[in-house]
Amino acid sequence: MNIKAAFLAVAAMFLAGCASTFQYSAGSEEYRNKPLVISAVKVEVRLDSAKQPKGYLTESEIAETVRADMIRLLQENNAITYIENAADGLSTTVKLNYFRKFSYGDAIAKPEFSGSIYVDHGSKRLGSRSFAKATTKFGGFTDALVNAEVGVGKWDHEDEPRDLEVIASVLVSDLEGF
Repeated sequence: MNIKAAFLAVAAMFLAGCASTFQYSAGSEEYRNKPLVISAVKVEVRLDSAKQPKGYLTESEIAETVRADMIRLLQENNAITYIENAADGLSTTVKLNYFRKFSYGDAIAKPEFSGSIYVDHGSKRLGSRSFAKATTKFGGFTDALVNAEVGVGKWDHEDEPRDLEVIASVLVSDLEGF
């Protein structure tokens, strides 16, 4: 396992504690008792930001970044299979509230996020899980370095995708709990 994957796994485990358990619908048992096959990922974002300086991702760009990160992480995952448009695959929809916080000037602090994740088969909802407001944690020494960058106003639009990757990792970890 490479260092980046280990780091994301630690971050996901830490933040997974912020989430509640899945609420299952009738008929979900047959899907919970076998390896998950995800065939579609949809991410909807509600961005709350005091300003939108040049270079920062828009709401739709955040949604696409989280979606792409989730798909990549699912493809690397041993517990869940991602096969786009698989015949019996499940779809997941994420409704993400993303609060971009600014520190000094156009530099950002760690974002806050909350929302829900849904698992469906066709038009049938199999389960959902809400996650309370949390912030990104990078684990150990990396988190201390990020906090130092935030503290001196050096964490900016170029670093925001790293926060989004941690959020995607948390969401994939949540799916493992389905």
